[in-house]
Amino acid sequence: MGVKKVILIHTADLLQQANALAKTYKLYQIKTEFYKISSAWDINMLRQELERLLIVQQPEITAINLTIGTKPISIILHDIASTLKIPAYYINTDDSLAWFLPKELNAKPPEFLGNRIKIKQFLMAHGKELIDSSTPDSHKPVRELLNEMVDNIQKYTKAIPQLNYLASLSTNLVSPEINIPDDAQNRGFYDLIAKFEAVGLLSRQGSRLVFSDEQARFFANGGWLEEFIFHQTKKLSSKIREITDYLCGAQVQTVDGVKNEIDNLMLIKNKLYLIECKTKRFNNNGKPDGGAVQAIYKLDNLIDMYGGVFGKGMVVSVFNMSPADKKRAEKNNIKVITLLELKQFQKHLSDWILQK
Repeated sequence: MGVKKVILIHTADLLQQANALAKTYKLYQIKTEFYKISSAWDINMLRQELERLLIVQQPEITAINLTIGTKPISIILHDIASTLKIPAYYINTDDSLAWFLPKELNAKPPEFLGNRIKIKQFLMAHGKELIDSSTPDSHKPVRELLNEMVDNIQKYTKAIPQLNYLASLSTNLVSPEINIPDDAQNRGFYDLIAKFEAVGLLSRQGSRLVFSDEQARFFANGGWLEEFIFHQTKKLSSKIREITDYLCGAQVQTVDGVKNEIDNLMLIKNKLYLIECKTKRFNNNGKPDGGAVQAIYKLDNLIDMYGGVFGKGMVVSVFNMSPADKKRAEKNNIKVITLLELKQFQKHLSDWILQK
């Protein structure tokens, strides 16, 4: 028998978060009741208010979640539950369920919770909103092009930012004039253009590129890496059951209306994993510009904003990253995948997900 009602204990300043949780519970046909406490830290006041709640609600309460709130709240709830003989549990960071009461359940093997929640509901429960996301529906030749690009990434290291640059400055799907010499040094660029043309993503019109549609232009402008990661995650999800949801090109929003785009999202054991792609390498003058620091700090902020304490982040770049930038990423607990590592991306992704 599933849960039918949840009592949300909150202070006045946390009413907004409680409302976000209630909104999420409603999606699962679970009713909510709010119970406001005066303070999350005043021991004497907490004991009085929580005793009053549990004594009145005792006939209906089937279990108490001790994971909630401050440590004083958890300790006092445990004491009262013990006196009233109400079952009480704690949820560990690995999603295992530890029963404090009744004590007989302590001796049993840990029970792991089912991962049924999706990214949309996860964000909603944290007061955030998923506005939109894209599900790549590319046909087989385009997926084969993705694999070919990654398998020969060294050949296209220079070509990829060149194509990015032209796609980013395109107007009405038409690129600026190509000022790239057709010589041995730029062979990778013209080979890449030919492959894009062969699968119908673009065509040549004199010295310009004409993209077949906006989706094709976005694909050339770096969207291909987002899509590659999406397909790799999809394949991996059939092997790793902990991956309960994954999205590509997600647009998310905070309660204050701040909007952000996240290249790839995964929900694993009810924890959010964010991936930022780096395929561009030029400044306003079209000159090479790494931008690794910006990607790291952007991702670090996004993790804090949407992933919370247990959120994780990864930067995937088609370029090498300097030792200093890698150290900066490591300091921010961000995994970095660069250039040649892309060839074994699924293995790196699996190791990252399964690491303790």
